[in-house]
Amino acid sequence: MIGYLIKFIKFSGDQKKYMISALVFGFFESVFGAFGLMASAYALTSIENGTVEGLAWKCFGIMIAGLLGMA
Repeated sequence: MIGYLIKFIKFSGDQKKYMISALVFGFFESVFGAFGLMASAYALTSIENGTVEGLAWKCFGIMIAGLLGMA
């Protein structure tokens, strides 16, 4: 996969800096987009362990952090 990305960047020629920045921003957008899944996993783990005090606010904070990171 990395090899294909390197070939793609070399092929882009004059637009190389734009291609690299698009890849970096795309990576961070996908990471912050996964915060919703992380909040769900955290909620299920907390429910399983029986530690649900403040769970809604913590999950809400994780979701807001993901939304702000994507913006």
